Amino acid sequence: MYLDHNATSPMSPRVKDVLYSAMSETWANPSSPHSLGQAACALVEHSRRVIGDLLEVPAKWVYFTSGATEGNAWVLANATLPVIASAVEHPSVLAWASETIPVNGDGVIDLDVLEARLQGGPALVSVMAANNEIGILQPIEEINAICCRQEALFHCDATQLFGRYPARINADFITVSAHKLGGPRGVGAMVAKSPPKALLQGGKQERGARAGTLNTPAIVGFGEALNEQRCWAGDERKKLEDFCVQQGGRVIGAGTARLPNTFSVLFDIPGDLLVTALDLNGVQASTGSACASGATATSHVLEACGIEGVPVRFSFGPDSKAEPAIQALGAALDKMGESYSCV
Repeated sequence: MYLDHNATSPMSPRVKDVLYSAMSETWANPSSPHSLGQAACALVEHSRRVIGDLLEVPAKWVYFTSGATEGNAWVLANATLPVIASAVEHPSVLAWASETIPVNGDGVIDLDVLEARLQGGPALVSVMAANNEIGILQPIEEINAICCRQEALFHCDATQLFGRYPARINADFITVSAHKLGGPRGVGAMVAKSPPKALLQGGKQERGARAGTLNTPAIVGFGEALNEQRCWAGDERKKLEDFCVQQGGRVIGAGTARLPNTFSVLFDIPGDLLVTALDLNGVQASTGSACASGATATSHVLEACGIEGVPVRFSFGPDSKAEPAIQALGAALDKMGESYSCV
């Protein structure tokens, strides 16, 4: 049972079919003027409209990228204002931040501190819609309102939210990725209300903002993954979360709004040991962000929340079931109970 969908989610059969069709039948360059090229271009523009419709923005605001990391860099590396981020942002955002705003023990940004900072001068604020490690939802509407009042720009990394959880995102820039919701890897999108500074020069693709031949099959697969709009867990996640609590686990951010498919739980047994034990029993989970896999440092997200320990992160997909994880986790806790006791 694969429960690491926040790292990447497998493509559905339908997405695989349209991806293969685009590779084998609509293979022409979408910038070419002939009929084959224009057929490919029509598929690209359809996916652009699907993304725009779901984000409730004009399609002309949508620019295709290789993923959210590139989209974040496109927005933040070209910023002419100081970049302010929450302390729990993805590393691809924190790499460009000049300062961070603290969060509370559940990982929610301190809005009072943010507004006070913006009163000291304009900035570009970057706050993710949903945290990839602990699943908490940030108060995006309130953040946007603060930025409007203080004449700041607002960038929202919506990678973990988009296509999974219905929510309107009001921001000057939005970045998303396909592979977190059952689309192909290597494709994402950046939304900009006004024409952005060119990321790559040398061609007229993406209205002159990102040169290079478009990855038509991946873009088509992205649009199809959004067309499916599958239900992302909820009940199954709650079953496993309730079991963890019964076993003495501490669910991070349990008192705040979270993604319906994600929770991160701390036991007295280190999470990396539990993840290994689960994997040996056919259940794949993680200790946090795949971007930090193999790192020995404590998660910067937990540090910002004032939390110690190594958690287990379970992130469900549309077809995930809790029971295999309940059985595997129960066996692991029982086996390791002689050396450790739960929190």
